[in-house]
Amino acid sequence: RSSPTPDPNSTFFIPEVDGVLVWRVLPNTPAAAGGLRRGDVIIAINDKSVTSGLEIQNIVEESGVGNRLKLKVLRNRETLTITVRTAQLSNQER
Repeated sequence: RSSPTPDPNSTFFIPEVDGVLVWRVLPNTPAAAGGLRRGDVIIAINDKSVTSGLEIQNIVEESGVGNRLKLKVLRNRETLTITVRTAQLSNQER
């Protein structure tokens, strides 16, 4: 009998929160320029709660290019607000 798969959050000591974990931030992107970091948890964009990467993608796409998004982020048990300006990404950055 195989053992159940462990919760990946417990393996990495990530507290359970509603939001989206940032695994990496590409250099020279709006996210990097806004100060988003690996390990941040995005919990809201423009005061709308987010729980999936698809939700974030939809919000960013619907906002259009050149607009500012206010990200509510958990970092080291602190809640921060980060502003990111949307931009058209090259194919290499996607």
